[in-house]
Amino acid sequence: EEPVEIAAPLLTRSNALSDIDLIALIGRHGLPHARAIARRKELNATIAHLIRALEKPTLVNTRPPETVTKLAPVKP
Repeated sequence: EEPVEIAAPLLTRSNALSDIDLIALIGRHGLPHARAIARRKELNATIAHLIRALEKPTLVNTRPPETVTKLAPVKP
């Protein structure tokens, strides 16, 4: 729950944080914490991809919106 300036050493070096922990921290604290996590040695490739997607969200492939069919209201 600390700002990235304080948490960075733990985020970059601690073996106590699992991949699940790192993903949760990115979700909770966003890009600043993600950037610190990106400096970890032997970072899981999936987490590295997640961080790159956060850095440049326009590069993420998205599927086109699904067609929505509007139904007429049902008369009682």
